[in-house]
Amino acid sequence: MFDKYKRYYDLKLYTKEDVAKFVAGGKITAEQYTEITGDEYVAPEVSSVITEMKTKTAELRAAVYLGSELTAKSLEDAEERLDDAEADITVLKGGSTT
Repeated sequence: MFDKYKRYYDLKLYTKEDVAKFVAGGKITAEQYTEITGDEYVAPEVSSVITEMKTKTAELRAAVYLGSELTAKSLEDAEERLDDAEADITVLKGGSTT
């Protein structure tokens, strides 16, 4: 996952806030956050992370449902980000994705 997150960050598809959520969700370490962004990781408040991930999940679902001008690749990326967002929400709520 680290390589994918770094690539997306380098392509400006993910922000520092997005990468921070992956640390909070246990997908990458704080050290990997620093490697990706160049900044030290500061833990966000969990409740705000859950709310934001739910919002992004809903936005991605709406985009897919409405058939917005997504190319096949961007649709694939959107679906992958949606899966990641849902997994992150589960982990942040104390669940398991395995």
